[in-house]
Amino acid sequence: MCSQQRVRDSQCLGKPRSYTHASAFGAGILSEKIDDFIRYANEKLSNISYDPSYEVDFIFDGSDVDTQVIADIASMRSLWGKGIDEPYVAIKGLSLPASRVQLLSPDKKPTIKITLPNGLSMLKFFSSHEEYSRFAPTKDGYVSIDIVGKCSLNTFRGMCEPQLFIEDYQITDVINYCF
Repeated sequence: MCSQQRVRDSQCLGKPRSYTHASAFGAGILSEKIDDFIRYANEKLSNISYDPSYEVDFIFDGSDVDTQVIADIASMRSLWGKGIDEPYVAIKGLSLPASRVQLLSPDKKPTIKITLPNGLSMLKFFSSHEEYSRFAPTKDGYVSIDIVGKCSLNTFRGMCEPQLFIEDYQITDVINYCF
């Protein structure tokens, strides 16, 4: 019965065509069967969540981000490789006033830079003006945000400072004023 189901499923997609060499795999779908394929794929993949999720190795409270821990993790970079993934860290519940957010290089390669009161810089590359406006909706307000990133060390003019490269974030609240 299982093989009969597979035959029926493949027949609804049209005869697959291969345009690759013997050591590779590739398949084609007849153009008139594209809608059938999309319906089939949506049905078969309906139970899969496509929301981003990260396995983090360390979680900071937004009010207590320890720059020394960031530096210690970043200094272990020579250990990462096959079988040992670069660690992610999370910062949960970070209250971020607009004054702590900058948009660097807005016309070339927009990068968001967040500077925490303890001096930690967090960078979000490949950004945009629109994304920046979500971090700083008003000049007197703030956002509450959860961040996932990778630890790094920035060495400049002989000074070595820890920093975090933002992989993903979620804004959990927006407050348009600050008392």
